Amino acid sequence: MIKYILPLGFLFLLSACITDEKVTTQFHPNGTVRRVVTFKTDKKNFDFSDLCTPVDSAWNITMQRDTADTTVYNVRMEKEFSDVRRMNNDYKNIPNALSGVKREISFDKKFMWFYTFYYYQETIYQVFDEYPMSDFMTEEEMRYFMAGDDQRKEMLAGRDSIEQKKFDNKVGDRSVRWIASCMFREFFVGLKQVVQKYPEGSFTKDSLLSGKDTLMKEYVTAFADLGNDKNNFQAWFMQRYGLDPDTIINHYPASFTKYVTLQNILSSAIGKEYENLTELPGRVYDSNADKTNGKLLSWQIRPARFLGDDLDMFAASRQANLWAWITAAGLLLLTLGVWLVPRKREK
Repeated sequence: MIKYILPLGFLFLLSACITDEKVTTQFHPNGTVRRVVTFKTDKKNFDFSDLCTPVDSAWNITMQRDTADTTVYNVRMEKEFSDVRRMNNDYKNIPNALSGVKREISFDKKFMWFYTFYYYQETIYQVFDEYPMSDFMTEEEMRYFMAGDDQRKEMLAGRDSIEQKKFDNKVGDRSVRWIASCMFREFFVGLKQVVQKYPEGSFTKDSLLSGKDTLMKEYVTAFADLGNDKNNFQAWFMQRYGLDPDTIINHYPASFTKYVTLQNILSSAIGKEYENLTELPGRVYDSNADKTNGKLLSWQIRPARFLGDDLDMFAASRQANLWAWITAAGLLLLTLGVWLVPRKREK
């Protein structure tokens, strides 16, 4: 258990062998989808599961040495999907850095004679719902926590470097305590289930419930202060209850199902981010993209944006139906012809 208690700021600084991950998804009018994943890695035999996108050996893969740094490979992976349903299946079935995080993508089209409308939506569902973020952060701090880099710069504009750092640290500290509190709630749910069935020594229902506040304080402190060697939650728990918390979890996994899931998400997803690029047929007329570059819509995906709320990405485009316009023009000319010819004869 303790190996997953890592402060958020520390995890964001971890270096990984995979960087600059970009996922470009092109939707075609017939419903097929082409997805391209590009990234850099210092390992020729990299682990597919380190990527934020579910990929496997069935993808077309090309690797080239980076011209600026020959120790790094530029990797491109590509695959065609018959429809988005297969992409959703991959989200569920292929191990990746966001395994355990529910994601769903949809692509629909609607024919309206002169135009065909296309609608894209992709949702990454929130991870923690045990406590609302508003219990720990102000509205401004929550917006900053979930914002992309450009939005954060805008929010910090007008403050000097000291104020910016102070605000950033405050949001970081409060977000860590929010995550730790959410984790503790699931941990305590499991403990209550176990102690009711298998009390042992000082590990009893009464001792657990009466010591909940102290237990939570120790847990959250250990979560937020990994660098302090004196902060050993595992040793404290064993001294208090005479049992190793890891042993409890391993012996009664069914009681800690959600807790273990959250552990796995934190250990694999935190510190990972990627750029989601989407291209729709026709001309985009509505979207909530962070950036637009030509026909490409871009969202920066980082855990902070979906830990406490759903991250919804959507866009809508329309494509003119040339044949419909030609047909309409032909009908108009035919109608005018039918109406004008008799009038000329009458004259």
